[in-house]
Amino acid sequence: MDKSKLTPPIFYNGDSIEEIIDSAYEDFKNGFMNKDKRPKYKGKFIFFNMNKNIKVMNKDAINEEDRYTNITLTKAERFYHIISIDKKEYIQVFPCYNTPEYESCQVECETIRAKGEFIYLSRVECLYRLYRIHRISEVIELANADDKHIDQWVEIELDKKKNKIRKIYIRYTYGNDDYIVILKEKVNRDKSIYYEFITAFPVFLKRNKDQYKEAYNSYKRNGIK
Repeated sequence: MDKSKLTPPIFYNGDSIEEIIDSAYEDFKNGFMNKDKRPKYKGKFIFFNMNKNIKVMNKDAINEEDRYTNITLTKAERFYHIISIDKKEYIQVFPCYNTPEYESCQVECETIRAKGEFIYLSRVECLYRLYRIHRISEVIELANADDKHIDQWVEIELDKKKNKIRKIYIRYTYGNDDYIVILKEKVNRDKSIYYEFITAFPVFLKRNKDQYKEAYNSYKRNGIK
């Protein structure tokens, strides 16, 4: 009988959420963040932004020059991004329901309960995402192998400067496992292609599952719009 090719969640050690995140960060830093161990996508290099510097808006600022404060995080912003959820993500059903993460979660997807540096990002830590970050490499490798449970498609979007960008969606679905990796296509000065890692996360809401299924089917029918 066929079974999912994604490995089980990794429950990192720690007596607190901070210690758990530290443990996961070291593992992820030595793995995917290490360019020598990071898989390529279709033979092309994947760039992972290690930047820790962000700008935080000061709501009470009076002068324009005081509107933003520069903050240096202790960990890469992209790492924080993939182990947390945005304040705009409306959760009707907890993704971790009926899992060990649900019992230990103290934030319940509420950004007002965010701890530490997640406050600066207007995001809240998510153990369900954290325990599955190792699947990023697995999904990319399965895409390279043209696994039958992988859907891949391209969408054209506009950046802040109204330039067209190509975003690559790589989604693995089998049984209860549903995980997506999103990359952005980039071009070197010599015109060679590489990719920039944008984000990755488990897909659990029905509306998101339907959204990605329709996007893939539309791409298969009509190509890039």
